[in-house]
Amino acid sequence: LESMMHGVPVIAYAAAAVPETMDGAGVLVREKRWPEIAEMIGALARHGPLREAVLRAQDARVERYFARNVKEELRHLISPLLD
Repeated sequence: LESMMHGVPVIAYAAAAVPETMDGAGVLVREKRWPEIAEMIGALARHGPLREAVLRAQDARVERYFARNVKEELRHLISPLLD
């Protein structure tokens, strides 16, 4: 999320909570195919439609992240424990 906030295109390996954190933004890598990853890095480093689309999706993800009502989410998650 920090890279997204600073306008850096993100490529990340789809493990643990990474897919949920990215929430459809950036580029998720499911297999470690290094030549393809290198090509994607090159494509995202150049200004063009792919980079702009990724950055727009990342901006939207950051907006969704900060729009969350964390207090209400936490209350919902712990409410079964409080009954």
